[in-house]
Amino acid sequence: MEIKQLTRRQLFTMRRENLEKKVITYYNETRDIDSVIEYGVAIMIRHALVLGDFRFLFQDVVREIFLYAEPSETMRRFCPYYKNYFEASEWNVVTKRLFTSEKKYLKATKKARLFESHLRNRGNLVVKEKYESHSLVSIFEDTNGKRHTWRLRDADPSNTIE
Repeated sequence: MEIKQLTRRQLFTMRRENLEKKVITYYNETRDIDSVIEYGVAIMIRHALVLGDFRFLFQDVVREIFLYAEPSETMRRFCPYYKNYFEASEWNVVTKRLFTSEKKYLKATKKARLFESHLRNRGNLVVKEKYESHSLVSIFEDTNGKRHTWRLRDADPSNTIE
């Protein structure tokens, strides 16, 4: 039985527990490191935009990948987003595995390190007597001029438009 990649819809709508199980199962069945790393970044974006807590999903898998898997360009490009998954001494091991020098690490991850702070959620879900659900709606055109609408439920209303 062939395991299918997770869809955007799954990444942005599934509950935390089910999403974590799905990604772990996908990784165990396929060993597709690059997709799992990209799924993690998408989930970090979701975490930054919604009230729910999606921090440190499938942390054991991420740690295994960065500490033991064959380094890839995807790992190098997105590694700054995963720094909080490791202690300082472990992070030094990760960067030495992925890059030949500190200078190359800083140069290769300059953009990612600039945006890394935006992927942290500033608010957390707090149950109130009156709960208002907020949705983030984004309308955009693709390269062919086709119009698309993307909705994200439970958006954190304290986030600014930027």
